[in-house]
Amino acid sequence: MLIFQRGLRFKRAFRTSMVTVLVLSLTQVVSADCTSCFALRGVRIRLKNGRSLVGYVPWNSGLFKVPDIDAESRFPTILLDPDAWADFILKDQRHSFYLYTEVFPVSRYVSRVLSTKRFLVRMESGVLTLKTDQISTISAVRMQYDGYDADFEVPVQSRAAIRWLMQKRPHAVLEDDLLVSGFMISHNSRIGRKKLERIRDSILRDTLERKRPAMMRQHERRGVVFLNVPED
Repeated sequence: MLIFQRGLRFKRAFRTSMVTVLVLSLTQVVSADCTSCFALRGVRIRLKNGRSLVGYVPWNSGLFKVPDIDAESRFPTILLDPDAWADFILKDQRHSFYLYTEVFPVSRYVSRVLSTKRFLVRMESGVLTLKTDQISTISAVRMQYDGYDADFEVPVQSRAAIRWLMQKRPHAVLEDDLLVSGFMISHNSRIGRKKLERIRDSILRDTLERKRPAMMRQHERRGVVFLNVPED
């Protein structure tokens, strides 16, 4: 599990009949100074137990000891070589990587709010960790979201929130850095910007932070989405 995979920058769901793997990767050459950068690169994986997986792998050519051009030429099998990683990648983190089993694109209306063409979210259950010693073969394959670039990871949303984000035109939007690092988005015609502010303030007034997620889930059922969009 690599230390640079935590969070996201904006800038892209697919499902397959087999288990789908989504791993973070970078299609352009990057330097070690951009350890949080990633873009999607499609792969086909066969596990030693015979299971087949298709999706995207995390690729950042600046995270390896060899020059970028050599790392690119060895993609994606270089991901399975623990000795190929750069020295700043901890040794116990060179033997596994995250797999996103499901990702979902928000609607074009929400994308406009985020000032981006495409934005992906996922559920908490939509990520796995795949150990490299489980893999028999891995090969590159063209996929729909090749080239989707971001920082950190795909942000987590509940199933209810994802349904709102994918299907509905927002009724009101509140940019917020107090409760969430991003936006509060209302898909409820009865909840406008002023009500969003009141909802935020009422949640913040609760001094017990551990209660806030439950309060936020209550509002999600009414069509209010709390979308974290960490900046790079």
